[in-house]
Amino acid sequence: ADMLHQKEASLLMKMLSDSDPRVRANVIESLEAVGNRKVLGILMKYKYDRDNRARANALKAIWNFGNKEIADSLQDMLLSPDPKMRASGVWVIGEIGHDQQNIKALLKAVKNDKDEMVQDNLRKSLTKITKREQGIIVLMADDDLEFCKNICLQLKKDGFRPTAAGNGKTALAKIEEQIPDIVLMNLRMPEMNGLEALKSIRAKEDTKEVPVIMMSDLDSSVLLKQVSKCGANDYLLKPFNYEQVKEKIQSYL
Repeated sequence: ADMLHQKEASLLMKMLSDSDPRVRANVIESLEAVGNRKVLGILMKYKYDRDNRARANALKAIWNFGNKEIADSLQDMLLSPDPKMRASGVWVIGEIGHDQQNIKALLKAVKNDKDEMVQDNLRKSLTKITKREQGIIVLMADDDLEFCKNICLQLKKDGFRPTAAGNGKTALAKIEEQIPDIVLMNLRMPEMNGLEALKSIRAKEDTKEVPVIMMSDLDSSVLLKQVSKCGANDYLLKPFNYEQVKEKIQSYL
């Protein structure tokens, strides 16, 4: 999916008939990532797939492509005798249930579920829904203040709670005040660069798991290996647009 353009989605669609359910599940996930809404009609066929992951990915994709008629299929998953199917249904609700009262209400079906996997997914989903409804906290650290301002304004319009920092030192101070859900950090900044700030974030117990996406105008495989070794989750090569930033952020939520 990372390599394909929308017009090439047909290459993926040929694999939807694969007998291995794991392949079908990955293909469905990839079709959503490609973003071609023309596949919606085909994905509707997988609303009741017998494989829990393929079905879960199909429902999430169908929802994100604009079709909201999935409550019956979700309820069917939550009432399944198969705990994997129930757990996957809970996962889907965690992905799409924010600000959707009728979808969140379906979780009542597994409130007292005895399966540990179902309960674990329930806890994670409720946490994810709450965070999204309150607003995902995004820390944007870059010494290009105009760039920071523009990205933060667009993030705010999309329901995020952005905050900006002009260097690594200021970024760490803001993290001390409130731990963000995700950090976007420029590599080259005055006072303290992004790599030094990243090391500090990873050194602390309460921030070591916070996703950090490094940003740079340097296209270097050596540099990429270095930031990955220091604990960066991802890398954005400048110049990039807001939609690319948003896509990266959403992939870690």
